[in-house]
Amino acid sequence: WLGERQPWLVTKFGAARFDRAAYTRGDVLILGNEVRGLPADWHARWPTRTITIPLLGPIRSFNLTNAAAMVLGQALTASGVFDSETPLTPPGVPPGVPPGVPPTAPPGIQSDSIG
Repeated sequence: WLGERQPWLVTKFGAARFDRAAYTRGDVLILGNEVRGLPADWHARWPTRTITIPLLGPIRSFNLTNAAAMVLGQALTASGVFDSETPLTPPGVPPGVPPGVPPTAPPGIQSDSIG
């Protein structure tokens, strides 16, 4: 499923800080289990593609969801995804509908708003 892509491995043993990696569009981020982390053979296979989140203060780790959000946000920003002139459109919202305008409900579905 990776094809020719080389994933970024998010690990406490990372060689680079997550905010200094050279992310590009289409990159794959892989985070391991909170207890066991990523398999050792993955570290051996992609040794230059390991990133870490520095821990500041008296904490042992970030939970997996927070770590994923931090790295994904940084990767999207660094790869220019947020610089696009065409914003992402949520599912069910026709292209061109201004932000904050509720979509029209499909026939047979009641749409109520609280105001």
